[in-house]
Amino acid sequence: MKVIVAEKAGMCYGVKRAIDLALDAAQRLAQVQTLGPIVHNTQVTQRMESHGILEKTLDTVTPGAAVVIRSHGTGPEAYRQLEEAGCEIIDGTCPFVSRVVRLGLEAIEQGYQIWILGDEKHPEIQGYMAWLQDHCRIIADPDQVFQEKELPEKIALMAQTTENTDRFEQMVQNVIQTGRTPKVFNTICNATQERRQAAETLAAQVELVLVIGGKHSANTAKLGEYCRKIQPNTYIIEKYSDIDLNWLKGIQLIGITAGASTPEWIIKEVVEKMEEFKDQAMEQNAQNTETEQEMEASFSDLEAQMGCKEFHPGDVVKGIVVKVSSDEVLVDIGYKSEGIIPAFELAFTKVDPSAVVQVGDEISAAVVKEDREGNIILSRKNALFEEKIDALEQAFENGETVTATVIDVVKGGLLVDVGMRGFVPASHIERGFVKDLNEYLKKTLDFKIIELNRAARKVILSRKALLEAEYQEQKESFWNNITEGEIRKGTVKRLTDFGAFVDIGGCDGLLHVSEMGWGKVGKPSDVVAINDVIDVYVLKVDREKEKVSLSLKQLGPNPWEIADKKYIAGEIYPGKVMRTAAFGAFIQLEPGLEGLAHISQLAKFRVNKVEDVLQAGQEIPVKILEIDMEKKRISLSVKEAIELQKPEMTEEAYEGEPLKEIAAPAAEEVKTETPAVEAAAEAPEGIHVDAE
Repeated sequence: MKVIVAEKAGMCYGVKRAIDLALDAAQRLAQVQTLGPIVHNTQVTQRMESHGILEKTLDTVTPGAAVVIRSHGTGPEAYRQLEEAGCEIIDGTCPFVSRVVRLGLEAIEQGYQIWILGDEKHPEIQGYMAWLQDHCRIIADPDQVFQEKELPEKIALMAQTTENTDRFEQMVQNVIQTGRTPKVFNTICNATQERRQAAETLAAQVELVLVIGGKHSANTAKLGEYCRKIQPNTYIIEKYSDIDLNWLKGIQLIGITAGASTPEWIIKEVVEKMEEFKDQAMEQNAQNTETEQEMEASFSDLEAQMGCKEFHPGDVVKGIVVKVSSDEVLVDIGYKSEGIIPAFELAFTKVDPSAVVQVGDEISAAVVKEDREGNIILSRKNALFEEKIDALEQAFENGETVTATVIDVVKGGLLVDVGMRGFVPASHIERGFVKDLNEYLKKTLDFKIIELNRAARKVILSRKALLEAEYQEQKESFWNNITEGEIRKGTVKRLTDFGAFVDIGGCDGLLHVSEMGWGKVGKPSDVVAINDVIDVYVLKVDREKEKVSLSLKQLGPNPWEIADKKYIAGEIYPGKVMRTAAFGAFIQLEPGLEGLAHISQLAKFRVNKVEDVLQAGQEIPVKILEIDMEKKRISLSVKEAIELQKPEMTEEAYEGEPLKEIAAPAAEEVKTETPAVEAAAEAPEGIHVDAE
């Protein structure tokens, strides 16, 4: 038998601080009392009494005595009454609890109503209610949010320091679903979360868990619930004498954790007693072995005559299932009575016996012991362990892959079935962070064993190790084969202000916003979305820095290359005002192809300010005056296009009338070919700028 203590277990800082304050006071003061039990642990309370520290209520405190406020805290009325009674107040309120009160009061001043997730009967919660009064609501269950007829506009959310983080996160999400945007305070104690995570990790590795703590401690009860979900053989004890030795029969690996009400000396005492029990059991086994050896010769002939078999702990036998019930399975092993497999010995997780074996099945089982009635107690899970551990050790030594099904999700990772219980830390599930582990539940995946301890029946696995190896192979192949100018299919992984990162199989290449189209692109999300599968042009490869530049616009023709074939000087085309300048307006014929309409070409009357007659985004017909392919420059005229379309209008009719109010030309009179392209350079009339 081996005993393992959780990495984080026992009394938290706040509780220990309150006890130390009380003990220090008892050394210098005659009368020291506590307002209520300083901790929910009978042994600790008895020890405090032995130092003369008595538990009192607000109505029974001795006037003039020193009174210790426990870590749960209390309300302002209690402080007032103690002061009136002339008591010396020794404030042992946990600093974390005091912080919650302070945050609540500040939020109330800002107009918030406080909702706290917790148990309204718990002294910590009662203390909050005393301070926050009518501005405070206690929520017992996250779904209670949906039962509220009307939620306040300004709502702040908190939780009891020992609450379950999953329940608190659920309450926050429920409030958000109602349309409110809550102010959220994370008031759950870090020590509580660390203790829970350590306990769950421990429970995944052992065959039995002992949770040490006060039987009336809510923190201890919750710790027991967390462990029991992972290891059904979980028991809550206050002291060593609470242990039923029947729990330990056939158990080789025991885990010990403790709640926040449990001091270190109690944990140490239980561990020491467990070691004493182990030594006594070994001594008794040695004595029994001697006695058995003496009796063996006397009974061997009789056993041979009766045809009896010998069974020893650890032997693996085969038999036929003859009966299946809810709590045990009977197996015919050729003995005077059937072998008994208790339900908890069928598998390393809690199972329904009828779902595991059927009458008539031939199975193997390991001998645990022979009880006082002469029944052979068997273990199916021990036999499975022996069958699987050799294969797992070989796979571990050879670095081979093993396949396993995820059977449960725990705080620190995943539990998997590899013929025994295996543990996959959350950091070893994927190459990156995994937000929701539940998506892996019931899935069958490949893993690599990274730690194996036969004696402790412990196996740690990693999926990340396999994925990382695959990634490195893909990466090496990628850099050996990628070439500039090729077209690859990729998946958009993330967006930024300056572009998109696209997975092209071994590398995330950058598709800059300037390469998303020949025309101006406002933001990357206007062109692509996350998880889009697109074809991209490999623009540049930098193997030294492991960077790849991608392009979308290179997959289509540059509109300037065919501008003189699509557009003819003297013809009228539809245009769109992209931007204005002091000297004129830039008008797009198609994405990536713009021309300049000089201010003198906007109207027959004198235009002093371009914005008086044109605005960005306005659609308007234009006449092409000139196309300069060498300089990539197009000169446009608005007034000649409108004159051609509206010949009856005189110069007087134009005056004072903005062009934006003049109707666009008829559809049959306008050419409409518009492929995607990049914008041309800005320049006033008479100044030539090379767009390249």
